[in-house]
Amino acid sequence: MSQHRFKSKTYRFQSYNSSDLYSSLNTHIATSSQSNLTNNINSDSQPSEIIQNPLNLDVAPLPIWQPSTRLSKLHTQFQTTILSQYTCLPCAFCGKLLYPTKAKWFPYDENYTYPLEINFQNIDIYIKDDGSIRTVCVCESCKNNQK
Repeated sequence: MSQHRFKSKTYRFQSYNSSDLYSSLNTHIATSSQSNLTNNINSDSQPSEIIQNPLNLDVAPLPIWQPSTRLSKLHTQFQTTILSQYTCLPCAFCGKLLYPTKAKWFPYDENYTYPLEINFQNIDIYIKDDGSIRTVCVCESCKNNQK
């Protein structure tokens, strides 16, 4: 029997210490403010200008995100098909709630008491009456089991 040996590398990271971050940031701000102050005093500027903008941060604006055409179509389809429906039809055998488009229909037998009626007396099974044919709502797996 051959043995397989795997080499694995373990990476160790230094723990995050927030006090180090703040002390280095404060040092940076103090030194940059001091250099700005020195430059401004040497150029004979007004004291109000020195205090108003001690720290100059140039931040590039982020471009506005635009979804792709494919993602826009998928979003529209999701809103018109999935969000326009809600699970409202219980399966007559297992009680699973179904979307109206996913429901399967099984011929209704008046002499048979469906498990949904036995287990939940306060819930009626959903019966669709198409003139001469009456059917009950069932899920895909229950319909396959009943054949």
